[in-house]
Amino acid sequence: MFAISLDYPILDKARWKPVLNVVREKLLTPVGLRSLGPGQPDYKPRYFGDLRARDAAYHQGTVWAGSSAVVDAWVRTYPEDRAVRRRCSTASAGT
Repeated sequence: MFAISLDYPILDKARWKPVLNVVREKLLTPVGLRSLGPGQPDYKPRYFGDLRARDAAYHQGTVWAGSSAVVDAWVRTYPEDRAVRRRCSTASAGT
């Protein structure tokens, strides 16, 4: 997401839509992005337990909320998608 959302993107534009499609299908949740998709061998669906269990799950499926890079990448890739812009504007206005 960062490679697309930067002011000067470092990912070739031809790859933006395929990357966003995979992110939308496998990593995006209503709250943010998962760090690893379900179906991956080390995926941990929940971040809980003692310190060792939590450390093992930290980057293995935990959802990271509030990544503006996702919105920025989406808007850059799909500028005609006004519905996403409206939803993002409405959500940020409430904070």
